[in-house]
Amino acid sequence: MRDGRDDERLYSDTTADFHTAGQIRNMDAPLIRPFNSRLNMVSHRIIKTLAFLPSRIMQYRRKIDLKIFCITVLICLMPFLIASAYAAEGDIILGTWYDEERDAKIEIFKCAGRYCGKIIWINKPVYEPNEDSARAGTRRTDDKNPNPAFRERPIVGLQILSGFDYMGKYQWSGGTLYDPKSGNTYRGRMTLVSKDRLDLRGYVIFSFFGRTSSWTRATEK
Repeated sequence: MRDGRDDERLYSDTTADFHTAGQIRNMDAPLIRPFNSRLNMVSHRIIKTLAFLPSRIMQYRRKIDLKIFCITVLICLMPFLIASAYAAEGDIILGTWYDEERDAKIEIFKCAGRYCGKIIWINKPVYEPNEDSARAGTRRTDDKNPNPAFRERPIVGLQILSGFDYMGKYQWSGGTLYDPKSGNTYRGRMTLVSKDRLDLRGYVIFSFFGRTSSWTRATEK
């Protein structure tokens, strides 16, 4: 049989167990509270980020749309920019040139988007007595032209280059050259050898059967 002292010991042990369990719970509480505060902080940041996410997406979308718009405009303008640069490169031959004998000046100019040239000066603008006594002192004309209707055209102002297109690499072709000294017309090709030298190749059918004449840029002093 259990006496009164055994009951007192059982009550004392049970009370000690409850007291120990309470201390354990009290020791765990400081560890749980920081964890809960961190969890709340992370949750708050996630919620805040999600709240601003649509606006940030819209900002990024606007930036992307602006980039796409700029790229599209650049692509659309690219052919015009290339054509403009191409045309500017072809215009390098515009201006005044001496022929190979330096007895005439030719002005190269644009005509309907192509390149043409006319004589603007010759060193012998009138006929001399030993050339044609009947016409001595009168202005020199295109008297070697195979077409009689053109033989009274004055040499000064006569167009001798017609219809040249710029082909790139400082070459122009597709036009014709007229030589008033012989009255002959040739197919032509022009090549800019340097800034102040222009080679003209005149031929009838094949270019390797033709003749090359070098012009020099006329610089005004």
